[in-house]
Amino acid sequence: MSASSKPGQEPDTMSMDTLEQAASRLAKSHQAARRLRRGSFRPYLAKIAAGIKQVYEQLSTLETELLSSATERLLDNYYVVQRALRELRQDMPEGYFRKLPKLATEMPFTLRVYALASKIISLGEGRFDAHLLTRFLSAYQQLCPLSMGELWALPAMLRLVVLEQLLQAATQLEELAEQLEPRQRISSNFEEWSVNQLISSSVISLHQLNKQDWKSFFEQASQVESILRLDPAGVYKNMDFETRDRYRDIIEQLAEASKKSETELAQELVALATTSEKLPARKRHIGYYLIDRGRRQLEQRLAYRPPIFKRIRRWLFDHPTWLYLGSISILSLLLLFSLLWYLATAGVNLGPLLAAGLLAVIPAIIIATAVLDWFFTEITSPRVLPKLNFDKGLPDNCKTVIAVPAILSSKVDLDALLQQLELHYVGNADPNLYVALLSDFPDAEKQQLPTENELLKQAQDGIKRLNEKYRSADNKPFMLFHRDRRWNPRERCWMAWERKRGKLHEFNQLILFADTGSFIVQVADLKLLQRVKYVITLDADSLLPPGTARRLVATLAHPLNQAEFASESNTVVAGYTLLQPRVEINPSSANQTLFSRIFSRNSGLDPYSRAVSDIYQDL
Repeated sequence: MSASSKPGQEPDTMSMDTLEQAASRLAKSHQAARRLRRGSFRPYLAKIAAGIKQVYEQLSTLETELLSSATERLLDNYYVVQRALRELRQDMPEGYFRKLPKLATEMPFTLRVYALASKIISLGEGRFDAHLLTRFLSAYQQLCPLSMGELWALPAMLRLVVLEQLLQAATQLEELAEQLEPRQRISSNFEEWSVNQLISSSVISLHQLNKQDWKSFFEQASQVESILRLDPAGVYKNMDFETRDRYRDIIEQLAEASKKSETELAQELVALATTSEKLPARKRHIGYYLIDRGRRQLEQRLAYRPPIFKRIRRWLFDHPTWLYLGSISILSLLLLFSLLWYLATAGVNLGPLLAAGLLAVIPAIIIATAVLDWFFTEITSPRVLPKLNFDKGLPDNCKTVIAVPAILSSKVDLDALLQQLELHYVGNADPNLYVALLSDFPDAEKQQLPTENELLKQAQDGIKRLNEKYRSADNKPFMLFHRDRRWNPRERCWMAWERKRGKLHEFNQLILFADTGSFIVQVADLKLLQRVKYVITLDADSLLPPGTARRLVATLAHPLNQAEFASESNTVVAGYTLLQPRVEINPSSANQTLFSRIFSRNSGLDPYSRAVSDIYQDL
């Protein structure tokens, strides 16, 4: 074995032509791979793990001064080996293993991707080389494209090959060390044995495999990914990784069910979206045919017929009102009939029977609703909305205001409110994100009270101070809009019109039509306000986790989520005008009382990172 190669470099003896030729020869021999649901992965992995553990325990008994540097490295980095074994168990479940294409070989098991990983490690002379992997895989896939499942399995197979190599070298080292006396180990160039170098290469390779960005590698290597990036709407490449991965998962499932290759299906998908050039952006986006109403068009083009249970489920969810309300009505009637039948058989007279029936109507409906809510929650899964990738910032056409409606009641409350506004901005700072305080005073017997002028001035000074602190060029991210009271004859007092809802309504009118309404104080650039597209509304005591503003905007800005209205009315026929994220109680507040502990649930988790079923929304 040559020790001239360094991590991150390709071996000296491997030229470009030779590498491509080796990749082509291997690809030709692998083209006959088939998906066979046989073989087992866990027993073999358990055998590797047991062997490495045994060698580790035996090498640990040697005296420290007699260990080679490679042996010390193995003992010091045994946690890396354990981590690799744990990742292999997690990344390669038996169901996933059985679906991968296999070869007719006598290798430990017949996965095509395993044979590929073995070749790559051998070309690197025992070391993982990311540059060599990229070059070899590019030449290999020109003749033998890998499925997406194989590409995701490649890191696991590379780890497995390195662990096999480590076990073999460590076993040889143990056997050789036991044959020599301590002094002979020193005099026989123990450090220069090739097995020592192989152990060092294996440990280094495991570290490099952990550092590799496999998500980026997958998207660079996947032929399906390169096809999907031809999305006629130009949206796919601008989505976040989770949404792109969801699209790819659906393609993988459809390819397996329709007996088409993944690349063929991706090409069909792009072709279908291309024929819709004159249609709205949502129908020119490939996602419309994967996760939206165009799904049936794609299935017809593929001649794919869903299983019967999927067709029944689709029909039911195409009629959600009938499904939900009809089910509640039927179950309520069954419960009511059961009660009346029981009372009638017990000899209850007609009058009391009718009275009992009337009294039982509402309880029956409540019980039926609770049971069906539980049932539908079990059989449905939350639909995660697709998102664009705004990690680098909000685009200019997505200017957003975080609006906080609040009542100015005291200087202490105002100081806390201004601090909260600052936290919202710092956690979600962006040149196209603004924070607006929508304020008014509590109900009063007069339109204006003399003590309130000072409080309003404090609010204005606080907003100006925040703008001076966080301004960039001419951009002032903080705004103040304060409303005057109006006489309410029904409440017989002076109050801000419609309170919180009124603030938001008038703020929207100001953005859309430059209508100032009852805002008597406006600390803001009104021209800039006309270019605002989205408003995020928070209560005065709500917290906005860092980065959440961008994710909310990135969701609503996706073409499949943008509202589409009927031409003859303002009815929304597709997309959304409003998103309502989940709200959780702050952990510090959740544990203050027995009541809060009961109703706050698992408040320690980030509510914005989970998808939770809500029957009303799911149906």
